[in-house]
Amino acid sequence: MALAWVASLVPTYGYTKPVCHPNPGPCEGPYINIATFTVLFHVVEFLAYHLLWKHKSFTLNKDALARGLSLDAYRWSLARVTPGVIVWSTLPIYSIYAGLSLAAMTDEPLILVPDHEAGNEGICLYSRVTCRNGCVFSAYIFYQFGKLLRGHDKGVGAWVHHIVYSVTTFTCPAYLIGPEIVLLAVGMEASTPFLLALEKSRDIEFDQGLSFLLLILFASTFVVARIGIFGFELVRVFGAADMAWLSGGEDDATMTASRQLVYAATVAALTAGWSLSVFWTFFVIAKVRRAVARGGVAALKAYLGMGGNGACNRGGGKDE
Repeated sequence: MALAWVASLVPTYGYTKPVCHPNPGPCEGPYINIATFTVLFHVVEFLAYHLLWKHKSFTLNKDALARGLSLDAYRWSLARVTPGVIVWSTLPIYSIYAGLSLAAMTDEPLILVPDHEAGNEGICLYSRVTCRNGCVFSAYIFYQFGKLLRGHDKGVGAWVHHIVYSVTTFTCPAYLIGPEIVLLAVGMEASTPFLLALEKSRDIEFDQGLSFLLLILFASTFVVARIGIFGFELVRVFGAADMAWLSGGEDDATMTASRQLVYAATVAALTAGWSLSVFWTFFVIAKVRRAVARGGVAALKAYLGMGGNGACNRGGGKDE
């Protein structure tokens, strides 16, 4: 949370001018928006614990008990993922819709967020959506930084992930660039709610059929949103006019050297993330195959009331 307030002091380099005039969007003040949403996520965490999870009954499995996990600590862990479930259940779907709508309006990816006079109202609208969604995404990453500082998330990988993706989603509201690619980058998180649910289910006695359903939903949205939809966006980006945005051939006078550098760095970071997702896909598919081999389909049928031998508990959810 403190990091967000520090970010609010960073100069905007003149790029946070009113966008889509006369109806300026959140790009006009991204730092304040990010700080506000970051505080809001901490409030949601507090309310989620006291209103949703504090008196909820769970049965911790033997693995969780062996690690010394208490029931109250588990409830707090649920509260800490509640903001993420809310954000990733809504923001990515809206972002994918807006990003694909924006792509349908242009022959090539939109690099700069336009003024109202410079483009049609549809392009203007979805560019404003990008600014807002980028602010929310960056704010959630700052919220995750807060969890890192409090010791709830650990590891070098978490730090690298949060830093890279807070920067990439910050570029649109800060520099008014990359509305299309940023929207579809946010859309890659469509699989995250199911992943969060799977992670939290590993500490409690949990129905095997429901676990398999969550795994299928996670794998499906992972492949569609990350590999398919964002892969389509990368094809558009790297096929755009011989990549004039990288070679310096962009004719627009507002495409300054700093904007060009930031956009190129954003594309590079997101391409690296997409490549990593392609690598992870093999592990996701392998996990689904193992779940099927362990009777996941039969358990799902039983969970849905379609017959079978009955659902069973996962007892920790660890793969063999």
